[in-house]
Amino acid sequence: MLADDDADDCLLFQQALGDLSIEQKPLTFENGQALLDYLHEAIVLPDLLFLDINMPRKNGLEALKEIKGHKTLQHVPIVMFSTTRNPSTVQVAFGAGANLYACKPASYVQLVSLLQRILELEVGGLLSHRSMDRFLIEHA
Repeated sequence: MLADDDADDCLLFQQALGDLSIEQKPLTFENGQALLDYLHEAIVLPDLLFLDINMPRKNGLEALKEIKGHKTLQHVPIVMFSTTRNPSTVQVAFGAGANLYACKPASYVQLVSLLQRILELEVGGLLSHRSMDRFLIEHA
């Protein structure tokens, strides 16, 4: 799943996953509140959730805190996915329980590469092993 208010970013994200041969199309939400409304009613939880930080209604950090504070949702792996590289924002995301903080790259090729790295971490179970020194990830 992806929560991001930028329709172009959502489209590029979906295309990049398609280029990585991920057959399942990710569900996208335009803000954190829409995502939370869905998650509270979901029968099956997502394998991985990407959250943009700057969104209307409920931003990514607010959504992160609510998800990690909810008993049935707290184990969903969350990647903060933002252009914001502010160290204090990264620290807040880590403290709130995000599994990874990924900086949105400037090019499509870099996006595909970044998503591939993140998915490899998830498949390898490495997203569940949180440490601040491996928390921030940028394109190669």
